[in-house]
Amino acid sequence: DRLRAPYFHIAGNHDMTNLTQRKVWEERYGRRYYHFIYGNVLFLALDTEDYPAAKMKQIYEQRAEFIEKRKTDPAAAEKLPYRSLKESRTGEIGEEQSAYMAKAIADHPEVRWTILLMHKPVYERTDGLGLSRIEAALKGRPYTVLNGHLHRYGYSERPSADGAKRDYIMLGTTGGERGFDGS
Repeated sequence: DRLRAPYFHIAGNHDMTNLTQRKVWEERYGRRYYHFIYGNVLFLALDTEDYPAAKMKQIYEQRAEFIEKRKTDPAAAEKLPYRSLKESRTGEIGEEQSAYMAKAIADHPEVRWTILLMHKPVYERTDGLGLSRIEAALKGRPYTVLNGHLHRYGYSERPSADGAKRDYIMLGTTGGERGFDGS
């Protein structure tokens, strides 16, 4: 409340590990995904933990098993199903959220830029559960994607739906765990 600028929450995997946390998030902060305009820029705040309830429960159980096994046998933990789940790295965007974002984009054709804010790099998914539907809605518009999650800086230019290059920026760690191997 004492900030001069507004503070916008973006949920991450540690905020939305299970359905109870999702419910608490919504009670404290409201919607898990939303949009706003500031300085004639459209900001899309995405929830990359947008799983159906059954899938969220499965991921939670596999993650808990991995965390426990890592305490006693790290090598065996690396072989558990959780480590190969694309969701543990990239997250997911559901149809309802994609439709919401596409509508926000369509409703604001006058903005000079669009910024997509998210925790996991969901744009790495190629199975229709990533960012592709939202990227298609952005065709012909300038935008930049910002994400975190992997705790290391990364930058790439990716072609948009109209072939123009767009910036995809992965932010480095801002207080989270960081590997000691230089990663």
